[in-house]
Amino acid sequence: MSLARSDRIGRALLAAVATTLGSALLQYLDAVLAGRSADGSAFRLTVGTPLVWLLYLAALGVPVLLLPPVGRPGPRRWALPARSALPASWVSRPVTPAGDDRIEPAECLPLARSRYLDRLGPGERAEAGYATPPGRLGIASTTVSVDVTSYAAPVSGAVFAAAEAARTACRRFSGGGVRFDVMEAPAPALGEQSWRVDYALAVGSGRSRITGANAFVLVRVGHNLVTVSVVAVLEPLDERLLADVLTTVVGALDRP
Repeated sequence: MSLARSDRIGRALLAAVATTLGSALLQYLDAVLAGRSADGSAFRLTVGTPLVWLLYLAALGVPVLLLPPVGRPGPRRWALPARSALPASWVSRPVTPAGDDRIEPAECLPLARSRYLDRLGPGERAEAGYATPPGRLGIASTTVSVDVTSYAAPVSGAVFAAAEAARTACRRFSGGGVRFDVMEAPAPALGEQSWRVDYALAVGSGRSRITGANAFVLVRVGHNLVTVSVVAVLEPLDERLLADVLTTVVGALDRP
């Protein structure tokens, strides 16, 4: 990853953290002024919990493998068409590497860290991320991450068998303070083979509980692997949006 790109990602994350922290502080001050609460626990729930949630979601997205190039034309032009499938009000968002938080239980590590992709070896990748425009208050949002990786050899179906084995071996796990319930979901009829896993997300408890949903899809098209992740926080996951993004990106790969 270039220094310039790393710097852009760093600035974007700092801006997102500042926005969320500012919104949470306003909610806390409102509670204080209304006489509802002014103790440390309230501050942790209104400010700390949303901030932890944002930082984890910044690392959720589609896992970034940081693979070296193989000297062939890059697939960037195939990842970018996803923008045309999204509402005009959406904004670009950096796709960041997966975090290194401890995953419990250990048998869920292959699924949580997408270890089934390790067998593919080096390839050349392109990525693009988009999100709903930030709200004035709160953290309700939807983000879309698109990753297209091109390999020297056709993508093997064994990757999908390994992904399904990882899914069936894990019913739920936790990492970074977030709880994941693993769910089976029908894969789209796209490309030569596809696979999907869904997660119900939760952090906190009681009145401070924040929930979300994540759909993660793999599609292979010849030498190319497409991964699309949609994360919805405090709002329903848009299945039509997911289908439109997948159809647009896979369609771009099918064209000469």
